[in-house]
Amino acid sequence: MSHPSRRRDTMAVVASIALGGPVSTVRLREAGVTVGQIRAAVHGGELLALRRDIVISGDVWAEATPNGRVLLASRAALLIHPQGAISHGTAARLVGLPTRLMEPEADASGIPVIDITRPGHRRRIEWLQAHGGELADGDVSISGKIRCTSLLRTAIDVARTSSFPFAVATMDAAQRSLAIGFAQLREPWLDERVAACDVAAGVEAARRIRVALEAQVCCHGMSQAQRAAAWADPGSETVLESLSRVRIRMARLPLPECGQRVHGASGRAYWVDKLWRAQRVIGEDDGLVKYVTRDDLISEKLRQEDLENEGHRFVRCGWRDVVDHPGPWLARLRRALAAGQR
Repeated sequence: MSHPSRRRDTMAVVASIALGGPVSTVRLREAGVTVGQIRAAVHGGELLALRRDIVISGDVWAEATPNGRVLLASRAALLIHPQGAISHGTAARLVGLPTRLMEPEADASGIPVIDITRPGHRRRIEWLQAHGGELADGDVSISGKIRCTSLLRTAIDVARTSSFPFAVATMDAAQRSLAIGFAQLREPWLDERVAACDVAAGVEAARRIRVALEAQVCCHGMSQAQRAAAWADPGSETVLESLSRVRIRMARLPLPECGQRVHGASGRAYWVDKLWRAQRVIGEDDGLVKYVTRDDLISEKLRQEDLENEGHRFVRCGWRDVVDHPGPWLARLRRALAAGQR
């Protein structure tokens, strides 16, 4: 086994080259580190081998958060494919689009699974999922010093390779992000919810998405991505709100206005997730962290009472209602809408 002082010398070289990230063994050998020294540092735990040809400081990896490890593994993926760009689900996490899992997916060794697009065929090796595809100049952006696909290209890639409900959630989020950006560019003081409801900004966001879709028309799964974009609504703020709206539409119920401001009997204005204005029905999507404390629950109770005193009916749903057992929730909604039409 290599002497600890020699491994410290090896790690000093690694630190000077890697700058807190992964580094290729080729680069280390060019700097004078031998294969034996690299193996000794890996065996001693000072280095972690992400692949046979990519290593990283064991301390840096151990101290990184799950999302921090996604960034580190993404940098490693770009060392392997320098002409590529982090894409699909990994890029969604980087650019702020929805992800199907709260925590990053990892392989058996605990390294996050990284999606990358580069010319060639689709291929999965260990934690690296390589997708074949061409990248135009507008398809690539930089997020946290990571070369990744742009928000629009990422949304399209995710939408064409996911389930249809999640594709809609992704397109909702992309259109919402663009609409907020366009509205706040014109009026920087706007609240995000107000900006998301800006009609002109929403129209421009939808147009940008259509243009991006037309540029990718030959890719597999584009018909689903186009359909998801046609269903998109920037008023939906969360994945649950998007998924419930898809259920409502598939059940052939009237579509709501999403992310609307409604006045209660007190005159106070409240934001609601869904509004059927004519029927005076409010739909609320209760996610996992919407009401965290007792004060949250009391505040929500008073809010609901104020809106009900103004003549609105409430129909609530949670994840289980939407994903696992939608029948009872949809029946409640159908009854409320019917009662509001009398």
